Amino acid sequence: MVNNARLFIELIRKASGDSYPSWAPPRDIKVGDYGAVNRETGEFEPEGSIYDDEFAPELEIKKNHPIEPCWTDDKYVITSRGCKGLTFDADVNTRFPELVRSDITGRWEFQRGQGAILMMFRPQESRIKGQGTLLPKLQHKTPLSDKALVTSVYSCPMYALLLASEKDVKADAAIGLSLANVGGASVRGTWHCYSSSGVWRTGGQNGDATFRPLYRLRTPKTKNFLEKLFDRRGASVPEGENTFQPYHPPWGQLDEGGEEVPPESPDDDPGFESVSDEEVAV
Repeated sequence: MVNNARLFIELIRKASGDSYPSWAPPRDIKVGDYGAVNRETGEFEPEGSIYDDEFAPELEIKKNHPIEPCWTDDKYVITSRGCKGLTFDADVNTRFPELVRSDITGRWEFQRGQGAILMMFRPQESRIKGQGTLLPKLQHKTPLSDKALVTSVYSCPMYALLLASEKDVKADAAIGLSLANVGGASVRGTWHCYSSSGVWRTGGQNGDATFRPLYRLRTPKTKNFLEKLFDRRGASVPEGENTFQPYHPPWGQLDEGGEEVPPESPDDDPGFESVSDEEVAV
C-alpha cells in the first residue's frame, strides 16, 4: 500500500530545497506557528505561535517582526527529480483539446515512473520580516526546542498536484488551467488534468478560496562544542544568522511506496541526518 502523503512530500521537499508541500492544501498553516510533522500523515501539526502574546513578550515580535507578503509570478511549478518537460504533440491535441487550449499548460514525463508535480496559480509568499535578526534570539527559547518553525507560507486561490507512483514504468502527465474573468480582480478557473498513472488533486474552481500548498520549516540548531564551552564559562555566545537549520522529516529513508526502510544502524534513524554549514539557510 502506498503512503501517498509521505511520498509526495518527500519528492517535492527534495526538489524545492527543503520546503514542505501539503497533501491537503485547504489546511490552515500560519507563518510563525511551531510544532512538528506527523510521522504517519506527513502534515504539520502546530502547537503554538511566536506571535502569541505570551511568547517572548520582551522581543515584541508582532511589532518588530511582522508577517510580510511577497508576490511571485502568475504561476509557480515544482517538479520532482527525473521529471522531463514535453511539448504537446498531435495525439494529445486530439485527445485533450480543452487542456491544450487552456491559458496555462504543462506536460511532463517521469523517467522512472514515480514523480510529483505541484502547481500554484498566483501564489503569494508570506514570511517573517527580519528573520536574520530574530532567529538568533529564538534559538534557545524552550518552546522551540526540537520543534519546527514555519518561517514562510505560500498561499494561492488555485492549485493542482500530482503524484505518480508506478515505479519502473514511464508515466506522462499534462495539465491545463482555463481562466475566466468574473469582474474586477475576481478570476475563476477550470483545471484539465491527464496522467497515464497517479493521483491528481485540484482546488480553486471558483477562485474565492485560499489554499496553502507549500511552506518552509526551520528548527533551532543544537549547541556545538564551542557554544557549550561559552555556556560553562558564563560568557555570551556570538550570534549569527544561521542559528536555525532545515527541519528534517520524522521518518527515515522511504521506499517506492512511501514506507520507511528499516534502519541498518542508529545513524540511519531520523534525527541523525547531518547537515553541512553550506546547506544551512535562514
